[in-house]
Amino acid sequence: MATSMPNIFLYFCTMTALETLKEYWGYEAFRPKQEEIVAETQDKQPVTEEKAPEKAPEAAPQPPVETAPEVIPQPPAETAPAMKTVYLSKETVLNEEAFSAALSDAKAAGMDSVMFDLKSREGWVIYPISYQEGFDDYYTARDTISLKQTAEKIREAGLKPVASLYTFMDRRYQQSQVYAGILYEGSDMFWLDNSPEAGGKSWLNPYSPLEKDYLKKLMSDAAEAGFEEIVLREFRFPVGAYMEKMRFVYDGGQSKLDCLKAAAEE
Repeated sequence: MATSMPNIFLYFCTMTALETLKEYWGYEAFRPKQEEIVAETQDKQPVTEEKAPEKAPEAAPQPPVETAPEVIPQPPAETAPAMKTVYLSKETVLNEEAFSAALSDAKAAGMDSVMFDLKSREGWVIYPISYQEGFDDYYTARDTISLKQTAEKIREAGLKPVASLYTFMDRRYQQSQVYAGILYEGSDMFWLDNSPEAGGKSWLNPYSPLEKDYLKKLMSDAAEAGFEEIVLREFRFPVGAYMEKMRFVYDGGQSKLDCLKAAAEE
């Protein structure tokens, strides 16, 4: 049976509409199921509670930092320039002409002071000391000078007078005062730092008040005469042979070091 064109077109439209309705009804039938699956899936998800952010632990209080005090730089301390001293022998000082020439040479050479021994290493005093009547000859040199005039002459030359004193190295003063010297143990004989044949010398006893008073007298005379500085030489205990046999009168159990400290402070 023949089919006309209008019938074919109608058939095509009818079939298209049926397919469209089929797809629509299928989706509508599936949608409730889809919503049920989605809801069931969400119910099975683990529920996590949101935690508040943890606070960082509070730092322990720290002690205040001590800052060093500000150091203000100080200008360097002014120091006196070093002395330029010429040392003159006893023979030069005793010779007036040689002494004058030595002072002129010292000044021309840029020296600023003159030093010589008022008491020698043997113990001879170079000026007429007046200390112990009847005993001064034991330690006063044969040839002497005037302390005051000598100091004035040095200053007139534009120089500073400086006195040098041998202190404990002395073999003359103890001839007048036995206990001013160091003795041999068990006797009143003077201890020698070597044999007499080798030039052994006796020494003054640093513990002895007799020796200390004598040195004070020498320094006082020098200062009164106008000497601006006094240099103490051989300010020490002696060393030498048979030191274990030394006898120190007046030591009182004091150590040698403490003895020298006390003597320096007097």
